Amino acid sequence: MDTTIGIDTNPTAEHEVLDVIPLLTDFKADLDGQTVYLVFHGGCPDGCLAAYIMRHEIQANYKPARLILFPTSHDTRNADMLEDGCTAIFVDVGPMLWDVEKLRACRYVIVMDHHASKQNIMLELEERVPNLYELSDYGGMECGATLVAKFCESHVVPEWIIHLFHHADVHEHELPDELLEHRDSFQGFITQNGIGRCTIELVQEFLAHPSEALQRGARLYTATAAYTRALFQQRELLTDTSVVSIYAVEMGQAPAAMDLELYQSLIDELATDKAVVFATLNRVRLPSGCWTIGLRRAGEHLDMGVVAFWLGECNFLGFKVGGGHPYAAGAQCENFDAPVQAICDLLAIICTAGPKETPHSAK
Repeated sequence: MDTTIGIDTNPTAEHEVLDVIPLLTDFKADLDGQTVYLVFHGGCPDGCLAAYIMRHEIQANYKPARLILFPTSHDTRNADMLEDGCTAIFVDVGPMLWDVEKLRACRYVIVMDHHASKQNIMLELEERVPNLYELSDYGGMECGATLVAKFCESHVVPEWIIHLFHHADVHEHELPDELLEHRDSFQGFITQNGIGRCTIELVQEFLAHPSEALQRGARLYTATAAYTRALFQQRELLTDTSVVSIYAVEMGQAPAAMDLELYQSLIDELATDKAVVFATLNRVRLPSGCWTIGLRRAGEHLDMGVVAFWLGECNFLGFKVGGGHPYAAGAQCENFDAPVQAICDLLAIICTAGPKETPHSAK
C-alpha cells in the first residue's frame, strides 16, 4: 500500500479505544463458523471505508462461514435480507423500529453509527432487542470509519487517510495543517462517480495508490467545484415567512460529482437573523424505490435531522422516512411528481410549528 503522503501517527493516539470488551464477551464465537452480514451506508465514502476496515479485520482475524456485504441507505428497510441466526454488523447506518423481529432472530447485532437523528430509535431498539449492542457515538465528533477503526483497534488504514474521509463526512472535523493541501484533490477523486455513488472498490483504489489518486483528483476537482457552484446558483427562494426562508434546487436526472463542504460554505452565505433551509432535490430512483431530498441550513436556528424526520412522516406527499445530522439531513419520497413548491411550504410549516425533537417512538 502506498502511504508516502501524510502524517506518520499512531491511529489510536488521539482517542481511546472504545471500552466494549465487557459487552463482547465471546465475539469470536459469534463470527467463526457463522453467517455474518456487514450492513453499511452504501454510496458514502465514510460508509464504504468503515465497511472496508471491518471486512479486513474480520477476514484477517476470524473465520466466518460466509461474510456478506450489504450496501444500503439511511432510514430504509435494512434488515429484511438478514437470515435467522446470523450475526449482523451495521456500520455508518442503523436499523429501524420496523426491523425488530428480524433483529431478534439474529444471533448477534452490533450497531456503530454517528447520525444523531437515530439516537432515540436506537434507545427503543435496545429495549426491544436483547441481543443488540449499541456502540454508536452521536456526539458529532466521530464518523463511521473512526468508530470501526477504534472498535477493531485497526491500523490497516493510515491515520492521515482516515482524517481525509472523516473531514469529508463531518466538516467540523478539522484537518491537520499538513493535509489541507490535499482536501480538494481528495474530494475530486472520491466523488468522481457522482454524489452518493462511492463504492468500496473506489476506496480500495485510493488506499492502494493514494499519491496517484490525489494527482488524479486534483485534475477532476476543477469540474467538481464548477458543478457545485453552478448548482447553487440555480437555487430559488420558494417560501419565505417571518420565521424561515426555504430555498430549493433540482439536481436533474444525472447528478454529477459535488464538493459538499464547498456547497455548505455557499449556503452559509445565505444566513440571516431568521432560519434558512436549503433543499436539494435528487429525483434519481434509489433501490428503495424512492428519491431523496437533502436538507441543509444556513446558521444554527434549526436541527435539520429533526426537520427531516418530521418531513419523513408526511405520507400525504409521498414521504416515507427522514433523518440525519443537525447541520445536514435528508428524507426519502416515493412520489416522483411531488411539487417542489408544496414541499417547501410544508418545510416552512414544520420549521415554524413542528416539534423540536424526534419522538422516542418512530413509525
